[in-house]
Amino acid sequence: MNILEEQRVSSRVDFSLPEKPDCRTHSVPFAMTKVAFTLAEVLITLGIIGVVAAITMPALIAKYQKKVFANRAKQAYSILAQAIKLSEVQNGEAKDWVLGNNTALENTERFLNQYILPYLNSPKLCGIGGGEAVLKKCGMPVSANGISYFLTNGSTVSIVVHQISTTIGAISFMIVDVNGKAGPNIQGKDAFYFVLTTENGLVPYGAWTQPTREQVLDGINFTVNPGRPELISCKKSKNEENENELYRHGCTLLLMMDGWEIKDDYPW
Repeated sequence: MNILEEQRVSSRVDFSLPEKPDCRTHSVPFAMTKVAFTLAEVLITLGIIGVVAAITMPALIAKYQKKVFANRAKQAYSILAQAIKLSEVQNGEAKDWVLGNNTALENTERFLNQYILPYLNSPKLCGIGGGEAVLKKCGMPVSANGISYFLTNGSTVSIVVHQISTTIGAISFMIVDVNGKAGPNIQGKDAFYFVLTTENGLVPYGAWTQPTREQVLDGINFTVNPGRPELISCKKSKNEENENELYRHGCTLLLMMDGWEIKDDYPW
Protein backbone atom coordinates (compact mmCIF):
# COMPACT_ATOMS: atom_id res chain seq x y z
CA MET A 1 0.00 0.00 0.00
CA ASN A 2 1.43 3.32 -1.07
CA ILE A 3 1.40 6.51 0.91
CA LEU A 4 -1.76 7.85 -0.81
CA GLU A 5 -3.82 4.79 0.04
CA GLU A 6 -2.66 4.91 3.67
CA GLN A 7 -3.85 8.53 4.01
CA ARG A 8 -7.30 7.64 2.54
CA VAL A 9 -7.73 4.76 4.97
CA SER A 10 -6.68 6.81 8.01
CA SER A 11 -9.08 9.65 7.11
CA ARG A 12 -12.18 7.42 7.14
CA VAL A 13 -14.67 8.26 9.93
CA ASP A 14 -15.80 5.44 12.20
CA PHE A 15 -19.61 5.59 12.46
CA SER A 16 -19.99 2.49 14.54
CA LEU A 17 -21.83 2.79 17.91
CA PRO A 18 -19.86 2.36 21.09
CA GLU A 19 -20.29 -0.87 22.91
CA LYS A 20 -23.27 -0.77 25.33
CA PRO A 21 -22.09 -0.75 28.93
CA ASP A 22 -23.09 -3.57 31.17
CA CYS A 23 -25.24 -2.07 33.98
CA ARG A 24 -24.53 -5.07 36.09
CA THR A 25 -20.85 -4.28 36.20
CA HIS A 26 -20.92 -0.44 36.09
CA SER A 27 -21.88 1.65 39.13
CA VAL A 28 -24.39 4.55 38.79
CA PRO A 29 -23.43 7.90 40.41
CA PHE A 30 -25.43 8.61 43.61
CA ALA A 31 -26.63 11.97 42.26
CA MET A 32 -28.43 10.18 39.42
CA THR A 33 -30.44 7.92 41.73
CA LYS A 34 -34.05 8.83 42.71
CA VAL A 35 -35.20 8.49 46.33
CA ALA A 36 -38.96 8.35 47.06
CA PHE A 37 -41.13 7.98 50.16
CA THR A 38 -43.62 5.19 50.41
CA LEU A 39 -47.29 6.02 50.89
CA ALA A 40 -47.11 4.66 54.42
CA GLU A 41 -44.21 6.97 55.29
CA VAL A 42 -46.09 10.01 53.92
CA LEU A 43 -49.22 9.15 55.88
CA ILE A 44 -47.25 8.65 59.10
CA THR A 45 -45.52 12.02 58.64
CA LEU A 46 -48.82 13.80 57.99
CA GLY A 47 -50.30 12.14 61.04
CA ILE A 48 -47.47 13.37 63.25
CA ILE A 49 -47.84 16.91 61.88
CA GLY A 50 -51.58 16.77 62.57
CA VAL A 51 -51.08 15.66 66.17
CA VAL A 52 -48.51 18.40 66.85
CA ALA A 53 -50.80 21.01 65.29
CA ALA A 54 -53.77 19.81 67.34
CA ILE A 55 -51.71 20.17 70.52
CA THR A 56 -50.08 23.53 69.81
CA MET A 57 -52.68 25.48 67.78
CA PRO A 58 -55.25 26.01 70.59
CA ALA A 59 -52.55 27.44 72.85
CA LEU A 60 -51.27 29.73 70.09
CA ILE A 61 -54.77 30.91 69.24
CA ALA A 62 -55.58 31.58 72.91
CA LYS A 63 -52.34 33.52 73.36
CA TYR A 64 -53.09 35.66 70.31
CA GLN A 65 -56.68 36.24 71.46
CA LYS A 66 -55.52 37.37 74.90
CA LYS A 67 -53.17 39.90 73.35
CA VAL A 68 -55.84 41.26 71.01
CA PHE A 69 -58.45 41.56 73.76
CA ALA A 70 -56.04 43.26 76.17
CA ASN A 71 -54.94 45.76 73.51
CA ARG A 72 -58.52 46.60 72.60
CA ALA A 73 -59.43 47.11 76.26
CA LYS A 74 -56.52 49.52 76.58
CA GLN A 75 -57.55 51.35 73.40
CA ALA A 76 -61.16 51.66 74.50
CA TYR A 77 -60.12 52.97 77.91
CA SER A 78 -57.93 55.57 76.21
CA ILE A 79 -60.77 56.59 73.86
CA LEU A 80 -63.22 57.07 76.73
CA ALA A 81 -60.75 58.80 79.05
CA GLN A 82 -59.80 61.23 76.27
CA ALA A 83 -63.44 62.01 75.54
CA ILE A 84 -64.05 62.77 79.22
CA LYS A 85 -61.05 65.08 79.38
CA LEU A 86 -62.21 66.95 76.27
CA SER A 87 -65.68 67.25 77.75
CA GLU A 88 -64.29 68.66 80.99
CA VAL A 89 -62.62 71.44 79.00
CA GLN A 90 -66.05 72.49 77.69
CA ASN A 91 -68.34 71.48 80.55
CA GLY A 92 -66.23 71.78 83.68
CA GLU A 93 -65.04 68.96 85.93
CA ALA A 94 -66.96 65.72 85.77
CA LYS A 95 -67.76 65.89 89.49
CA ASP A 96 -69.95 68.93 88.74
CA TRP A 97 -71.85 67.45 85.81
CA VAL A 98 -75.62 67.39 86.20
CA LEU A 99 -76.95 63.84 86.25
CA GLY A 100 -80.65 64.71 86.10
CA ASN A 101 -83.66 63.67 88.14
CA ASN A 102 -85.82 61.88 85.58
CA THR A 103 -85.88 58.15 84.92
CA ALA A 104 -82.55 56.36 84.79
CA LEU A 105 -82.77 55.83 81.03
CA GLU A 106 -83.74 59.45 80.36
CA ASN A 107 -80.91 60.69 82.56
CA THR A 108 -78.43 58.40 80.83
CA GLU A 109 -79.51 59.59 77.38
CA ARG A 110 -79.22 63.25 78.35
CA PHE A 111 -75.89 62.67 80.07
CA LEU A 112 -74.44 60.96 77.01
CA ASN A 113 -75.75 63.56 74.56
CA GLN A 114 -74.31 66.42 76.59
CA TYR A 115 -71.11 65.10 78.12
CA ILE A 116 -69.83 62.06 76.21
CA LEU A 117 -71.04 61.52 72.65
CA PRO A 118 -69.92 64.92 71.21
CA TYR A 119 -66.34 64.08 72.26
CA LEU A 120 -66.17 60.57 70.80
CA ASN A 121 -65.11 59.95 67.22
CA SER A 122 -68.21 58.89 65.25
CA PRO A 123 -70.00 56.83 67.91
CA LYS A 124 -72.82 54.72 66.51
CA LEU A 125 -75.85 53.66 68.52
CA CYS A 126 -76.03 49.90 68.98
CA GLY A 127 -78.80 49.25 71.50
CA ILE A 128 -80.80 50.58 74.44
CA GLY A 129 -81.31 48.78 77.72
CA GLY A 130 -80.16 45.31 78.66
CA GLY A 131 -81.42 41.82 78.09
CA GLU A 132 -80.76 39.12 75.54
CA ALA A 133 -81.51 41.27 72.48
CA VAL A 134 -78.84 43.83 73.36
CA LEU A 135 -76.39 41.10 74.38
CA LYS A 136 -76.73 39.41 70.98
CA LYS A 137 -76.39 42.67 69.04
CA CYS A 138 -73.93 44.73 71.09
CA GLY A 139 -72.20 42.50 73.62
CA MET A 140 -72.44 42.73 77.40
CA PRO A 141 -74.74 45.54 78.64
CA VAL A 142 -73.91 47.41 81.82
CA SER A 143 -77.51 47.76 83.01
CA ALA A 144 -81.15 47.53 81.99
CA ASN A 145 -81.00 51.33 81.82
CA GLY A 146 -77.75 51.55 79.87
CA ILE A 147 -77.18 52.59 76.25
CA SER A 148 -74.62 50.86 74.01
CA TYR A 149 -72.50 52.37 71.25
CA PHE A 150 -69.95 51.14 68.74
CA LEU A 151 -66.46 52.60 69.11
CA THR A 152 -63.97 53.12 66.30
CA ASN A 153 -61.67 50.28 67.42
CA GLY A 154 -64.37 47.64 66.96
CA SER A 155 -65.41 47.56 70.61
CA THR A 156 -68.78 48.50 72.06
CA VAL A 157 -69.37 50.47 75.24
CA SER A 158 -72.48 50.32 77.40
CA ILE A 159 -72.95 53.32 79.73
CA VAL A 160 -75.42 54.12 82.48
CA VAL A 161 -75.66 57.11 84.83
CA HIS A 162 -75.48 56.24 88.51
CA GLN A 163 -78.06 58.20 90.47
CA ILE A 164 -77.67 56.67 93.93
CA SER A 165 -75.29 58.33 96.37
CA THR A 166 -72.23 56.12 96.80
CA THR A 167 -69.14 56.06 98.96
CA ILE A 168 -66.96 56.18 95.82
CA GLY A 169 -68.69 59.13 94.15
CA ALA A 170 -69.73 57.14 91.08
CA ILE A 171 -71.00 59.24 88.18
CA SER A 172 -71.51 56.47 85.64
CA PHE A 173 -70.67 52.84 85.05
CA MET A 174 -69.33 51.55 81.73
CA ILE A 175 -68.69 48.10 80.30
CA VAL A 176 -66.49 47.80 77.22
CA ASP A 177 -67.00 44.65 75.16
CA VAL A 178 -63.89 44.42 73.00
CA ASN A 179 -65.40 42.11 70.37
CA GLY A 180 -68.99 43.33 70.42
CA LYS A 181 -71.67 40.71 70.04
CA ALA A 182 -69.19 37.85 69.66
CA GLY A 183 -68.67 35.62 72.69
CA PRO A 184 -67.83 34.70 75.29
CA ASN A 185 -69.26 37.88 76.91
CA ILE A 186 -67.46 37.28 80.19
CA GLN A 187 -65.97 40.01 82.35
CA GLY A 188 -62.21 39.94 82.26
CA LYS A 189 -62.12 38.09 78.93
CA ASP A 190 -63.88 40.23 76.35
CA ALA A 191 -65.83 42.55 78.69
CA PHE A 192 -64.15 45.13 80.94
CA TYR A 193 -65.70 47.24 83.68
CA PHE A 194 -64.95 50.93 84.29
CA VAL A 195 -66.40 53.59 86.58
CA LEU A 196 -66.34 57.37 86.18
CA THR A 197 -65.89 58.77 89.68
CA THR A 198 -65.86 62.28 91.11
CA GLU A 199 -62.42 61.96 92.70
CA ASN A 200 -60.45 59.58 90.48
CA GLY A 201 -61.90 60.11 87.02
CA LEU A 202 -62.34 57.04 84.82
CA VAL A 203 -60.89 53.98 86.53
CA PRO A 204 -61.35 50.19 86.48
CA TYR A 205 -63.98 48.94 88.87
CA GLY A 206 -62.50 48.74 92.38
CA ALA A 207 -59.45 50.92 91.76
CA TRP A 208 -60.51 53.39 94.47
CA THR A 209 -59.81 50.80 97.19
CA GLN A 210 -56.15 50.66 96.09
CA PRO A 211 -55.83 46.90 96.64
CA THR A 212 -52.68 44.90 96.04
CA ARG A 213 -52.50 42.48 93.15
CA GLU A 214 -52.79 39.54 95.55
CA GLN A 215 -55.92 41.04 97.11
CA VAL A 216 -57.59 41.29 93.71
CA LEU A 217 -56.76 37.65 92.96
CA ASP A 218 -57.99 36.54 96.39
CA GLY A 219 -60.95 38.93 96.58
CA ILE A 220 -61.46 41.97 98.81
CA ASN A 221 -64.72 43.31 100.27
CA PHE A 222 -65.66 46.97 100.21
CA THR A 223 -68.77 49.16 100.29
CA VAL A 224 -70.10 51.11 97.32
CA ASN A 225 -73.64 51.81 98.47
CA PRO A 226 -74.08 52.45 102.20
CA GLY A 227 -74.89 49.22 103.98
CA ARG A 228 -74.20 47.09 100.91
CA PRO A 229 -70.88 45.24 100.99
CA GLU A 230 -69.49 44.22 97.63
CA LEU A 231 -66.51 42.30 96.33
CA ILE A 232 -63.54 43.12 94.14
CA SER A 233 -61.98 39.97 92.78
CA CYS A 234 -60.78 38.29 89.63
CA LYS A 235 -61.41 34.57 89.84
CA LYS A 236 -61.73 32.01 87.08
CA SER A 237 -65.06 30.67 88.27
CA LYS A 238 -67.44 30.59 91.18
CA ASN A 239 -66.96 27.98 93.87
CA GLU A 240 -68.32 27.15 97.30
CA GLU A 241 -66.13 29.81 98.89
CA ASN A 242 -66.97 32.42 96.25
CA GLU A 243 -70.69 32.65 95.62
CA ASN A 244 -70.64 36.42 95.03
CA GLU A 245 -71.84 37.41 91.56
CA LEU A 246 -69.07 40.01 91.39
CA TYR A 247 -66.33 37.37 91.31
CA ARG A 248 -64.82 38.84 88.10
CA HIS A 249 -65.54 42.56 88.63
CA GLY A 250 -61.88 43.14 89.52
CA CYS A 251 -60.36 41.64 86.36
CA THR A 252 -60.17 45.00 84.57
CA LEU A 253 -58.25 46.41 87.52
CA LEU A 254 -55.89 43.42 87.49
CA LEU A 255 -55.28 43.89 83.77
CA MET A 256 -54.39 47.55 84.27
CA MET A 257 -52.14 46.66 87.21
CA ASP A 258 -50.27 44.29 84.90
CA GLY A 259 -49.70 46.98 82.28
CA TRP A 260 -52.55 45.82 80.03
CA GLU A 261 -50.91 42.44 79.60
CA ILE A 262 -52.54 39.14 80.50
CA LYS A 263 -50.03 37.37 82.72
CA ASP A 264 -49.65 33.63 83.12
CA ASP A 265 -51.54 33.60 86.43
CA TYR A 266 -54.38 35.80 85.15
CA PRO A 267 -57.65 33.89 85.71
CA TRP A 268 -58.52 33.54 82.06
